[in-house]
Amino acid sequence: MVVPTQLTAEAVNQLREGIDLLLGRWSALQMAIQNEWGGRDTRQKAQQLSVDVYHWLIRPAEALYVDDLENLLDDFMLSLNTEIDDGSIEEISDNLMIMHEECLEGNFASIERLRQSIPTANHRIQVVNGDEDDSDSASSSGDESMEMADELDPSSNLSDMTLSEPHRARTPIVDADGWTVVSSRRNRAVTTKKVDAKSQALKTAKAVKTGSTFQKKAKKIRTKVTFHRPKTLKTDRNPKYPRISAPPRNKLDHYQILKYPLTTESAMKKIEDNNTLVFIVDIRADKKKIKAAVKKMYDIQTKKVNTLIRPDGTKKAYVRLTPDYDALDVANKIGII
Repeated sequence: MVVPTQLTAEAVNQLREGIDLLLGRWSALQMAIQNEWGGRDTRQKAQQLSVDVYHWLIRPAEALYVDDLENLLDDFMLSLNTEIDDGSIEEISDNLMIMHEECLEGNFASIERLRQSIPTANHRIQVVNGDEDDSDSASSSGDESMEMADELDPSSNLSDMTLSEPHRARTPIVDADGWTVVSSRRNRAVTTKKVDAKSQALKTAKAVKTGSTFQKKAKKIRTKVTFHRPKTLKTDRNPKYPRISAPPRNKLDHYQILKYPLTTESAMKKIEDNNTLVFIVDIRADKKKIKAAVKKMYDIQTKKVNTLIRPDGTKKAYVRLTPDYDALDVANKIGII
C-alpha cells in the first residue's frame, strides 16, 4: 500500500487538533506557561509553537527526521528558560511523528484516544537561571517549581504516552584508543580522553630535559692562532625581468660632437692661410672622436686636430686638412663661405 504524501482537508484539521492536545498535556510546557518562565507572553509563544510544529510536519518534498523535531522542541523550551531532562521531548517528538503518519493514512484513532484519555504522568524539569551567582534565589525558585509541579492539575499532563519507564541514559562508547564518544540530542559528538596524570607528568619532564633549552652547545676546539672569516655565498643576479627596457643609444654621435663651424674673422684666416677648419665641438669629445666625426660628416681626411676651451666654457677644435683637400673648397661645400 502506497502511503499518500499530502494530507486531506479532514486530516489537516485532525492533525492541528492532535498537536494542540498533545502539547496541552505536556506538563513541562504547561508549568512554564502557568509560571510565565518565558516572560509575560509565554502563552502566546506556546501557541506559536503549535503553529511551528504543524508547518514543520507538512513541509513539502522534504524528509522529516525526528532528531530535527527534538531540536525544535528543545530550542523552544530553552527560550522559556526551561531545560528538560526527563526524556519527554523525545516522547513528544515520537508521538507527533506517529500522529502525522497516521493522519496521512486517514487513521485518527490516536487523536480520539487523546480526547478521551485521562493522563497520569509526572515530569522532572529544570529552570535555567540567568544569574548563577545567586545560589539562594536559585534554590528557592527550584523548590517552588517542584511544589508547583505537584500541585498541577492532572489534566495538564501528557496522555497516551508510556512514561512509567524512566528515560534510559546512553552508555558511553569507548574505542580502542581510549577515546570516549558521547552523543547528544543535537547530533554532536564530544570526545574526551583518559590521561593518567603521573604518566603525563613524567612524559613532560622527559621532553623538557631532552629539549634544546637544556642542551649545551659543544665548543669548537681551535688549534691555530689565526682566524679566517668564513666565506659568504654570493650568487649572481638573476632578475625576473630586465631593469632597463631598451639598451641606451650612444648619444655622443658625430652630430653631437660637431655642433657648428666657426665663421669669425680669425677662423676665416685659418682657412685661407693654414688649410684649417674651425669647429665648436662637444665638451666631452676628444681629438680622435673629432677626427672620426669630420671624416663621417664631410668625407675628408684630417692631418691634425687641436682643441682648446674658450673663456665662455665651450670647446673649439682646429681641424687641419691633408694637402689633398683644400679647406677653402670644403668651406664652400659645407656653406661656411
